[in-house]
Amino acid sequence: MAHLRKISPLLLLRMAAGFLLVCICVVIARFIYLYWGSFWNSAHTINFLVAWIPSVLSVLVAFVPEKDLERRMRLRWRFAVVAFGFIYSLMLWHQQGLNDLANSQQTQTAISTAVSQANDHSDKQFDRTQGQITDVRNNLEATEKNLASKVDESTSTISTGLGKVGKPEPPELPRLEFSLWKDNIQEAEFPILTAIVQQEDDGTIPVEYFFRNSSSVSADSVEVWVHICSLCSFAKEPDGFEKPAGINEQSRHRVLSSFNPGVSFQKSEVAFKFNSPTPIIKMQVFKVGISFSYSCKNCGGAKTTRDFMLSVIPSLGQVSPNLPQAPHPLTWVHH
Repeated sequence: MAHLRKISPLLLLRMAAGFLLVCICVVIARFIYLYWGSFWNSAHTINFLVAWIPSVLSVLVAFVPEKDLERRMRLRWRFAVVAFGFIYSLMLWHQQGLNDLANSQQTQTAISTAVSQANDHSDKQFDRTQGQITDVRNNLEATEKNLASKVDESTSTISTGLGKVGKPEPPELPRLEFSLWKDNIQEAEFPILTAIVQQEDDGTIPVEYFFRNSSSVSADSVEVWVHICSLCSFAKEPDGFEKPAGINEQSRHRVLSSFNPGVSFQKSEVAFKFNSPTPIIKMQVFKVGISFSYSCKNCGGAKTTRDFMLSVIPSLGQVSPNLPQAPHPLTWVHH
């Protein structure tokens, strides 16, 4: 059996170190290829390496004494130590550059923030001052308008007072008020504007009314008109009324003499018929209306009253139980 040559432990160490160095170089190359930009510009990473490189050097120097190496290995070891020192110096230089850049950015940010805050503060103060100036200006304008209004009001009052000097108050005009009739009517109920009436068998709708002079002066040469709806016709001529030539078919006219203040005219009646375009259904209440107008010598012109609305209950002789319900449009005649 041949004698096997004994392998030196130093050779095994060199081979292992070589393989380890190759692996480390591959990892470093891959890292540099992928992450060099972010690695080289990362202040946190550079600070970490700068802090730990002396520790790595101390470990190498402590566990691999130079005296235990061969001459050739001593030379390589010295170059490795120099290389680590150079890398350490490069890292320190780059760390200083990153620190200077970070300080510059922080300074610029602080300056920008201070300038922005100063501008905002100045803008707020300017807006506040501008608002105060605007308020003062508005107050001055309001004061001027108020003074002008007071002057105009005083001038108007003085002018009105001067205009009234020597002039009597305008005379009161007579005022006639009409109302539907009700027995024992109370003052609070006057005037009555609505009422429920029963239609007679012949279709006549009787309406009772009265009127009074509610003013404190007498009405002279009084004329009164009564008006019914355009679908209505007078069942008979109202007592005391006439139909002058040219007057509307739905209106009648009456002449009275003087009408003293506070006096009420006697109860009167107007009877008319509602000419419905469709038959009226049994128990169907329909609505019609009348109105009045008047004039007198000292009334200051003709005046028309409000409309008086009548809810009419049809008589049994006027209804048609077999026909559908139909609306009854009303057209008012005013004078």
